[in-house]
Amino acid sequence: MGSDPIKTPVLFFHGFWGQSSDWDFLKAHHFQNNFQAVPYMQIPELSSTVHIMNWGAHFLKWKSQKWGEAPIRAVGYSQGGRLLLQAFQQNPSCFQQLILISSHPGFQNPEEREARIKSDKIWAQKFRTLSWAELDRQWNSQAVFQMKVSPLRKNSEQDRESLALCFENWSLGYQQDFREIINQYPDKISIILGDEDAKYVGVYRDFLKDTSRLRMEKGAAHRVPFDQPKSLVETLNLILN
Repeated sequence: MGSDPIKTPVLFFHGFWGQSSDWDFLKAHHFQNNFQAVPYMQIPELSSTVHIMNWGAHFLKWKSQKWGEAPIRAVGYSQGGRLLLQAFQQNPSCFQQLILISSHPGFQNPEEREARIKSDKIWAQKFRTLSWAELDRQWNSQAVFQMKVSPLRKNSEQDRESLALCFENWSLGYQQDFREIINQYPDKISIILGDEDAKYVGVYRDFLKDTSRLRMEKGAAHRVPFDQPKSLVETLNLILN
C-alpha cells in the first residue's frame, strides 16, 4: 500500500489552532502535486493527547500503515513542522523531502525551555477558560502575528481541551534542539520563512550552514500560508518538482 512514492501525495500539516482546510488555497493557486491535508488533531494516534516525545514514533507507525514503506514528502507549518521534525529525527529514511514553514528548530538552553513551559501552561489554562473572542484577541496580539492576516478559526467547545493539550504536550520547551539534524540533511530538509518574520529569520541564519536552503517569502511574516498563499505555492512547486 502506497509503495510508489510518485503516487503518494504530499502530506500537509497545519499549525496551531489550524485545520486541514487551511491548505485549500493549494488547489486554487495551482499546486502541481497531488496532496493530502492531514487532519492530525482528529487522528487519535497523532492528536495532542500524545506527548511530543512520543509523537514521532506514533507518526511513523501511522505512516507505515497508511502509506507503506516508501519515503514520503511532507510539508509542516509552524506546529506541524515541529511535529514532523520529531518523526524525521527518528527515521530520516522515511522522508524523501521535508519542508518546514515557519517552524522553530528548538531552544538551545534550559532557561528558555523552562520559561516556555511555564508560559504554555498559562496559555493552556486560557484556552480552557476564556471566551473565544478574548482568546482570539490575546492570541493575535502577540508580536509575531501583528499587522498580518488573521486566519479564520474553527471555534467549538470540544476543541478547547485538544488545543490546551497542544500547549501542555507539544510545548516548544519539551522539543529538542534540531539544528544539527537540519544541517545534516540539506538534500531533504528545506525551510520557508516570511521575510518579515525577523525572529525566525534570525534563528535560521544563525545556524544554517547552507543558507540557499532558506526560501524567503516577500511580504509575509510568520503566517506565510495566509500572508502570501500564491507566492508560497510557487515556491513549493519549485522545491517539489
